[in-house]
Amino acid sequence: MQLRDVPPLLGLATAMEDTAVRRYQRLAAHVERLNEREVAGTFSALVEEQRDHVEEIARRSSQ
Repeated sequence: MQLRDVPPLLGLATAMEDTAVRRYQRLAAHVERLNEREVAGTFSALVEEQRDHVEEIARRSSQ
């Protein structure tokens, strides 16, 4: 892959962000079950941040 191959790079970035969303969701659920609501809230906030990244990548992909 060369740097000029932007679509594959954006696809990889999307996959990485999607993976991060799923992992943060699992972590949030796990610590919530441990009654660690503040930590769960932090992971939930990270989920939203990663989703924003996915949206930004999609926006850039459509340009």
